[in-house]
Amino acid sequence: MLKTIATTSVCLLLCITLTACKKPAFLEKLNFFKKQPELSINELAFKARQGDLDALKRLQEAAEQNDANAQNRLGVIYADGKGIPRNENLAADRFQKAAELENAEAQANLAALYRNSLVVPRDNAKVIYWAQKAAEHGNPRGQNILGFMYMIGEGVQQDDAKAASWYQKAAEQGFAGGQRNLAFMYLNGKGVPQDDATATYWYQKAANQGDIQAQKSLKMIQEKSKEMSNYNLNTVQQSPPQASSHQPLPKASPSNERNLSPLKNIFDKLKQNSAKMKSAPPGNEEQDYLK
Repeated sequence: MLKTIATTSVCLLLCITLTACKKPAFLEKLNFFKKQPELSINELAFKARQGDLDALKRLQEAAEQNDANAQNRLGVIYADGKGIPRNENLAADRFQKAAELENAEAQANLAALYRNSLVVPRDNAKVIYWAQKAAEHGNPRGQNILGFMYMIGEGVQQDDAKAASWYQKAAEQGFAGGQRNLAFMYLNGKGVPQDDATATYWYQKAANQGDIQAQKSLKMIQEKSKEMSNYNLNTVQQSPPQASSHQPLPKASPSNERNLSPLKNIFDKLKQNSAKMKSAPPGNEEQDYLK
């Protein structure tokens, strides 16, 4: 009996010693099943948009636990159709749940969906409601959408001053759509004093971020400015016409007035083109709900 106990004790001591010195092979194999490091919701969303089904499943599980960010990110994936088939109705459902949890980004996304979607029925009252909540939370996209609604007067009484004010808030946060829209307001003197220089400044800011409409507008401004510079240079270089004592100077016609005042007309074509903006959706027009 004592011999058996002694033998068992020696074996046990030997196993403990070996385990401390070198991990047994069967334990090494268990490392294969070791849990991977936790990923953030944003990291899961990024992987899910690349087609990672495991990441998508984990994101859905987080959403079911009432994680507002997970709900919103899942809504973005459904809205964009990246990683899974596009479904704007499911996107609206996810945005709604996150918005009710006071997620400002989801509130702005929901407002944009009610305004821009071709599937979810347009509802200006809901656009205003959710854009207002997002804007008050400081979300620049919500501020930009709210400014747009005030500018066109849908869902609210038309008010250029309020539109410009909300655009200003979005622009100062670096939101390209807000910068471009604020430039439009300065270009046309809507809600703010007409100021070509300030319009150019904000168009430049938006263009630097890759905003295509702002880039087109800025290019047009630069071309017109170049034309004006060339006109002024030619005017200085040419000697003024000498009036004949026997022939009166010609009266100014509308065309002559335009030629004599190039600065006044530099932005005419741009203003005509930018007037089309009222029919465009707010913010970044491409249907990417992350922007």
